[in-house]
Amino acid sequence: KPHLRCTIVLRAISEKMALSVPRPDSLLRPLVVPSLTMLGPGPVACAPRVLAAFRHQMLPTFACNDSLVTIMADIRQGLQYVLQTTSPYTFAVSGAAHAAMECALVNTLEPGDVALITVHGLWGERASEIADRHDVVVKQLRKDLGQVFTLAELKQALEEHKPAVLFMTHGESTGGTLQPLEGVGELCHKYNCLLVVDTVATVGAVPFFMDKWEVDVPFTGAHKAIGGPVGVSPISFSSRAWKKIETRTSKVRSFYLDAKLLAQCWSALEPFKYHHTCLPTSTYGLREALAMIVEEGLEKVWERHRTNSDELWSGLEKCGLNMYVVNKDHRLPTISLICVPTGVNWRAVVDYIREKHELQIEGAMGPLGGKVWRIGMMAYNSSSYNVELALGAMKDALSNAGR
Repeated sequence: KPHLRCTIVLRAISEKMALSVPRPDSLLRPLVVPSLTMLGPGPVACAPRVLAAFRHQMLPTFACNDSLVTIMADIRQGLQYVLQTTSPYTFAVSGAAHAAMECALVNTLEPGDVALITVHGLWGERASEIADRHDVVVKQLRKDLGQVFTLAELKQALEEHKPAVLFMTHGESTGGTLQPLEGVGELCHKYNCLLVVDTVATVGAVPFFMDKWEVDVPFTGAHKAIGGPVGVSPISFSSRAWKKIETRTSKVRSFYLDAKLLAQCWSALEPFKYHHTCLPTSTYGLREALAMIVEEGLEKVWERHRTNSDELWSGLEKCGLNMYVVNKDHRLPTISLICVPTGVNWRAVVDYIREKHELQIEGAMGPLGGKVWRIGMMAYNSSSYNVELALGAMKDALSNAGR
């Protein structure tokens, strides 16, 4: 009978197509995300306004979609404001800040070019690794963690290595330093060298002037000092850097991170050309984070961060703790490194603060692991209230859990 034959066929198909991997029970339970006050090195806790932006529906990345094009134009203007640049080649990369770092290097360097990379923490090491993978000749200028580079040291290295690009980290979050940049861009250009700067821990919180300081390619991540989401990373190219891109003799080795294609996708370069599907919810969040900076005013944002970091440092020193970076002028205001006293269990302090105070601070990566704590005061998190929370939690933990 037809009905019986159909049943037999369906049963045979079902047996052949039987699932070998069962559905995971873990995904049948509700999503659980701990509620913590995020005072680590990043990402920061987003402001309610930024979180609210994530609830909006997806939009496609096409020139005919006026809504998303308008949002992206808003972002470009906001980025020009926080970077203090008039460069039209200002947009964001879909990816973490590492993607922006690679975008900066892979577009301004060709195989065989020399890159001079300053290393006083993890991020110079990462930049070196990226450049090396693209067959760039990497030269390093090294200093210990917690130290910064002088113009005289940079001048000597530029004369010796004659690089196409100098890479510097403005805010070295693994060493706690704020690298002075005034005069560096001018010095680079005397030696026909571009200046690429990692500003992940600084832009949006401390003074930065792309045009005035003659920085050619600053890049950052939205998830730290700007106060936005992870996954969208701003970058800007000066006219000098863009000329280098336009006159390359070889193709950019990454299609995904090709700056000219990205600029077209962001309508920073005409005509618009679809490159990839941008991240709508992250884009909305970045737009709102920038809007909050614009509403407060950039100079007031800088002042707020400096005031709160000074308050934090003073309070920690009153607790008998020492800052890892001694020179306050070279100390990163957004991420503070505190020396772990002799005999204190750094991990016990971190765990106690997390469990009792529902507050997140962190230890260090690399050579400083177990030797310092890191407390972040960035964006929405940078407030006098959070300073008091952090100080109270540290005092409690040192008295009850540190030894």
